Amino acid sequence: AHGYWALFSNTTGFQNVASGANALRFNTTGYSNTANGASALHSNTTGANNTANGFQALYLNTTGFANTASGMTALNANTTGYSNTADGVNALGDNTSGHENTATGSEALGFNTTGSGNTAHGFGALGGNTNGGLNTAVGQYSLALTSGSYYNTALGYNAGATHNNGWNNVFLGANTGTSGSDYYNCIAIGQGVICTDVNQAIIGNSATTKWGFGVVPLAGRAIQVGSSSANGNGAYLTAGGTWTNGSSIDFKDDFINLDKKEILNKISSLNINRWHYKGTDNEYHIGPIAEEFYELFNVGTDEKYLSTIDPAGVALAGIQQLTKENEELRQTIDHMQKKLLSQQAETVKQKEELKKLKEQMDALTKMVQALSSNK
Repeated sequence: AHGYWALFSNTTGFQNVASGANALRFNTTGYSNTANGASALHSNTTGANNTANGFQALYLNTTGFANTASGMTALNANTTGYSNTADGVNALGDNTSGHENTATGSEALGFNTTGSGNTAHGFGALGGNTNGGLNTAVGQYSLALTSGSYYNTALGYNAGATHNNGWNNVFLGANTGTSGSDYYNCIAIGQGVICTDVNQAIIGNSATTKWGFGVVPLAGRAIQVGSSSANGNGAYLTAGGTWTNGSSIDFKDDFINLDKKEILNKISSLNINRWHYKGTDNEYHIGPIAEEFYELFNVGTDEKYLSTIDPAGVALAGIQQLTKENEELRQTIDHMQKKLLSQQAETVKQKEELKKLKEQMDALTKMVQALSSNK
């Protein structure tokens, strides 16, 4: 012991080191403690395995154990809390019984009292937390205003700083957060991204123009998915908002010729209705039922879902059949028209012959009448 009243009350405590006035002053049976600084571990009585470095570090600790405090007033108010690590001025300064917290940086978890399982790295990180637990904040002022939140993760300067309470939120990027309190299941990724409702995920701010999943998106593609059959074949959303499927012959095999007349008949048997998605406010659509479509055409990977390719492909096959049948009908009509024209020409010819025959009959009649009158 080095310092005025250092380890002054110690009775059976052992393996303690005290350096500084009033360091470990009231320790009685606590053991394996190290106190460096005036009033460090000042009130400890039976707490063990604590390390305090700095003025009034772990000042009020009595029975807490396995705590490490480095910095003036770090873990200052801790009494029974255990397995806490505080590194920085007033880090975990107000902690009383909270346990298994880690605070690195001045004022990190500074107001925490009973919250446990928190990790804070950065000046003021989780600074306003009091009883919330199992939060992780990395970055200056990250999750600074939350007080009773759980299971939140924030990474970046001011990340989640405006968020208060709530749970299961993820904030990645400087100045990310929420527009209200008590939000949950929100994901905000990107500089300044703010969630405006619960159960919301926003990736990228308004300046973001390309998203890639397993691939770097090419120019003009807002979203691109993969580059092979294992990850999406490069399907993409254009900058204008049109989803475009991968459909190159390079992606395909096992081609089968279709009976397009049968396809057309199946299209005719489909029930095409207007319907409403359950659970939505006012989302109506016109289309087939997936189970019926799957049973008729046996395409896709799940009978409850339809791709955009299959209905389009079936419709094109049906159109080709209709085009073929329309051509056959046109040829039949042309043949009938030609036949009718031929019949009409024959009728005209017969009419002309009948006219000549009538004229000849009329002439003979006149000749007979003339002969009769000369007798």
